[in-house]
Amino acid sequence: MNIKVNTKGGGIFSHFMLAIQYINSTIDDVDKINEIYLDIDRDIPNERLTHMGKSWLSAVGEKNPYDYVLDQNANCKFDEVLRVYPHGFGVYHNINEVPELHRLKTIVSKLKIKDTVINKLKPLKGNALGVHIRLTDMEMIHPEHGTGVTTNTFYEATKKIIERESFDSIFVSSDNDESLEYFKEKMNIVYNDVGNRVKGANDGSQQIGLQLDRSGDEDFWVDTFLEMLSLSKCKTLIYRLSNLNNASVLFSQTIKDTVKL
Repeated sequence: MNIKVNTKGGGIFSHFMLAIQYINSTIDDVDKINEIYLDIDRDIPNERLTHMGKSWLSAVGEKNPYDYVLDQNANCKFDEVLRVYPHGFGVYHNINEVPELHRLKTIVSKLKIKDTVINKLKPLKGNALGVHIRLTDMEMIHPEHGTGVTTNTFYEATKKIIERESFDSIFVSSDNDESLEYFKEKMNIVYNDVGNRVKGANDGSQQIGLQLDRSGDEDFWVDTFLEMLSLSKCKTLIYRLSNLNNASVLFSQTIKDTVKL
């Protein structure tokens, strides 16, 4: 069975996870899926991510940005064409513990990341701890998922974990440079040199503006997938609610423990 999914959402991994959830809710036997082709639904306005008169969809343009990161065949004969709208999917607070985890991982296993993306991954030594710092626009867009979280919140959680368990490497993904520099000053960490971070931890409007300006750019998509894939190579993941983290777990063969802040 070959499936095409036209998806919508907020940011890159909001679109991605809605597509995966929709396949899970629509296809009875996900083991029978051979190929999945992901695209953006351009017939539905993206009313969630707009800023200063700009929209996410206008930034993406006519190209399919999933082609930047996924090895997929647009000329395949599709048995099902799905549109992710409307939807009523809940938010995964800890996707590692949901009953449908095996089905979701099976769906994701049908996707192939391009070698050009895989080859950019930095190697992580042995038992790795992953830290995904999600600040900037989080409390602006999703205050219902908690407020008052700072860079130091992530740092203290990291210290607590490494005091009770030994790790060979610590990978840090951050949505801002300020938090990354904080960790670099205090710990020996691994991080990606990517262009999808804003300067300050509280630069919420700048983060939204960055996505709207760069969401059609190939390097922006590659950088964002690199962060997700690097986290997926870790054993333990410290995170704040985020669809990027959810995707990391689904792509991962190593994540065993998750710590939600």
